[in-house]
Amino acid sequence: MTSPQFLHRQYSALFAMSILLSGCAVTLMAPYDTKTEDMLTAIQSEFSAERQTLIYAYGTPDCLYSHQTAFYKKAHADIADLRVHASALAKNELTIREIGLLDQSLSDLEAIHKHREAIKTGNDQCMSADTMKDDFDGIEGTIGDILKLEVAKKRVTPGKDQ
Repeated sequence: MTSPQFLHRQYSALFAMSILLSGCAVTLMAPYDTKTEDMLTAIQSEFSAERQTLIYAYGTPDCLYSHQTAFYKKAHADIADLRVHASALAKNELTIREIGLLDQSLSDLEAIHKHREAIKTGNDQCMSADTMKDDFDGIEGTIGDILKLEVAKKRVTPGKDQ
């Protein structure tokens, strides 16, 4: 079954692409922004590193939520910085909405991680590669959607390197 978040991302991406590629002279969206792309790339790198950390730490104390709070704090702060930056750009509502989905996905992952440590014992306190796959894939998908949107903006923004 397809999740509502997945469908929302797909419809949002299709809507954005249709607007951007229609060739209309009316500007309905913020222009391409290098800093947004750079910030997203850095956030993706953090998530990739955390995923590998949890995979390699499985079965050790390092896999526990209480040992990973620094990652969650930094990731939430980085997403908040991204939201503030994106909010400063006019006509950037679609990107801001996608950043909100990214933040919610991180909060959901954090809640699952915290809950596992609180109620499980032994290795079950850890998130295995299989357990976290859908959550991390969803987060990476949302980041990918925002990056695709920025790349599409780049193609239609005059004066930007392509």
